[in-house]
Amino acid sequence: QRRANMRPTTQSGQPRPTPVTGKMPFPSSAPVDAVLTTAYGDDAGLHGLSTAGHNAALTPAEVLLEEAERHDFQYGEVLPAGVRKALGEAHLDAQSGRSLVELGAGTGKVALQAFLECPSLLRVTAVELAAARYRVGEAALLRLCERIPERFSLLAHAPGACVRISERPPAADTSAHQREGSSRELELSVGDVFELGAAARAALAEADVVF
Repeated sequence: QRRANMRPTTQSGQPRPTPVTGKMPFPSSAPVDAVLTTAYGDDAGLHGLSTAGHNAALTPAEVLLEEAERHDFQYGEVLPAGVRKALGEAHLDAQSGRSLVELGAGTGKVALQAFLECPSLLRVTAVELAAARYRVGEAALLRLCERIPERFSLLAHAPGACVRISERPPAADTSAHQREGSSRELELSVGDVFELGAAARAALAEADVVF
């Protein structure tokens, strides 16, 4: 158990100053949740069997693969509070990394939340096997670029296969990666994690965090 609320003290009993680290703090959850809602609508707040990911129908080819026990399309989602905890310093420590790969991304909610929660991540790459679940995430990212164009831009889009967006930083953003002139990108694609393309394999090999 982490004693996060107990700060060391000096001999006089005064709290020691909190050390400054290079890690970037998580943004407040309210703005992040608002962006998730913009992208996914009411589905951002749903859980259990009512989510779009659970209700996304498999294609006939995917059904055959599952029946042949070549693929398992069983689905589950991590709630935003759980994602936030998993990304934290006590677990994945994603705010210390520059790249994250999510394998089995579902509708892309976790990938987008990681992208929003961790400004230090310059690239987030997410791969989903089920085409219908990918399409939910594809529509969400396109919606985000359409509704918040001053912040999010569409970089590439192959309908039904891949979508890649970037985030334009606020003018007042003085974070290290912005000072260096680096852009931040999120890519969601559909595919088999055991048959990744060259770009996805390279992203996986270089990833600081794998979810």
